[in-house]
Amino acid sequence: MKQNTNQPAATAATAGQSHADALAKRCIAKLRSKDRVSEGLGITIKSGGPGRIALSMAVTEEMLNAYDTCHGGYIFTLADAAFAYASSTRNNAAVGLNCHIDFMRPAKKGDHLYAHSEVTYVGRTTGTTLVKVVDQNNRQIAELHGRYFNVGQAVLDDEASFGDTSA
Repeated sequence: MKQNTNQPAATAATAGQSHADALAKRCIAKLRSKDRVSEGLGITIKSGGPGRIALSMAVTEEMLNAYDTCHGGYIFTLADAAFAYASSTRNNAAVGLNCHIDFMRPAKKGDHLYAHSEVTYVGRTTGTTLVKVVDQNNRQIAELHGRYFNVGQAVLDDEASFGDTSA
């Protein structure tokens, strides 16, 4: 029987991934504990990890515009929250430099929107993120492209791994 000579490397990779996942979850929890906007809009966290997050929000009566569709500002806020969370999951306090959003179709009262955000580039001081917003039927509502800046501070004061840019 042949022995797997790569087992220590595989175990180390799993441990590293496990640490990165745990770090991301702690960063997300810390950000969420201070995120009054998301709390006020009923935005919930569905899943998250290093460089990624999924959030959801129900479209309510108060979010409707004059056309009885969800005001684009609420959709943008959901996408922007996902952009912010995903950008800071590696214990790097990140702020948006710029972003743009394209709206594909309207959302209506009662729809559940899901923002799936993923960091697509990690540099020393900046990075980029893609956020796709879909409804409960997986129809694309909007897409946000954002660039963020790492402000040089950790999200978690007690974590020594700030600056880890592994993807």
